Amino acid sequence: MLPHWEALDNTRREAGYLTPTETMALLGKSNEVLDPFSLLISREVVIGSNNRFYPNVTISRSAGSPIDIGDANIFRGPTLIEADGASVKIGDRNLFGEGGATIRANQAGASILIGNGCRLIHGATLYGDTRLGDGAQVLGHITAISCTLEAGGTFDEPEINQRAAVLKGMGTARGIHLARGQVIDGWGSFDANLAQPQSNFH
Repeated sequence: MLPHWEALDNTRREAGYLTPTETMALLGKSNEVLDPFSLLISREVVIGSNNRFYPNVTISRSAGSPIDIGDANIFRGPTLIEADGASVKIGDRNLFGEGGATIRANQAGASILIGNGCRLIHGATLYGDTRLGDGAQVLGHITAISCTLEAGGTFDEPEINQRAAVLKGMGTARGIHLARGQVIDGWGSFDANLAQPQSNFH
């Protein structure tokens, strides 16, 4: 091993991340890794199969803070998934990024749960005790803190008001609970009273 590669591997190990070689050994047979040098994954993260990892993705956990990722998810950069004192569980067939996404579980006793077929794009950020049901979407530079978006159809469900709940726009959504078929198009501070049927936008 060349000295500079050994130094890189040691730096990653000291920070708790897999080395590029370990990343490919762990993920390369059942997942698609486009750049193992810009993909940082902590040890003991549970990852399924058929996921695609683009450059500039970080998945980081501290001791006792599990991250469990299912199958067929797409992670575009820059995406950060972090568990520090809490847990993150991600289902299948979700999209993280385009335009970046952040999931940060750092509130003691809380957890972030993401179902199947969700989309978090264009700078979406999740904090606190947050639940995204199957098909839910956070679209835009939105910080969602302890929000619940109920499950429904995905974004291409033909019955628009049967789609899962959606937050879109820009700003902060705190403690919002949206039912299936509802959307808030917010700019600044999100208010549950602004929820509308999604058919109003289509």
